[in-house]
Amino acid sequence: MLRSDDSTHLGQRFIPRLLDEFSFDGPNGHHVCLVHTETARSIAAQLIMGVSYLHSRGLCRGDLHTRNFLLCGPDLDCLSHNELYNRYRLDKAPVMRVDGAAVEPHAPPYAVYPMHIKMPAVTISGYGTSFVVAIKLSPKLHTPALYLPPEDFFNDPITQAADIWTLAVNLYEVLLSWKHLAGTEMI
Repeated sequence: MLRSDDSTHLGQRFIPRLLDEFSFDGPNGHHVCLVHTETARSIAAQLIMGVSYLHSRGLCRGDLHTRNFLLCGPDLDCLSHNELYNRYRLDKAPVMRVDGAAVEPHAPPYAVYPMHIKMPAVTISGYGTSFVVAIKLSPKLHTPALYLPPEDFFNDPITQAADIWTLAVNLYEVLLSWKHLAGTEMI
């Protein structure tokens, strides 16, 4: 409901816009995770800077799509066990019923408060199709069909411009939560 864009209601500006949601099952049950505009903007900026860096080194990624974008939490390797537990201590609370009755036997004995990581870091992964533009032109792309750049359809040389196209398609999809070509009849 909150993902719809009802721009006529004055109260809409006080509610964070949700771009997406996903869920996972953890030790405390089923969790719904919400993707807000600020998070999506941060991810988009990091992807743009990452691709810009690759291009500045003369590389073409050749296969940009969302399955090659990894979200990374904070670097925890540099923390001692004590620092880790002090910084990210997961507080527990006993499970109690609101009406004061006994807790059902299948209920967990405690609930764990969630750990919040506001802005995840992004890593671009899967470099098997990357190439040095000055050495190798027009490699075979393994990009999913809906992300392929026009150069591939017209058998034109594949350059870094192809990365810009596929990055733009990915950003459009992520930021607008919309598949740019819903069906193959448009190709």
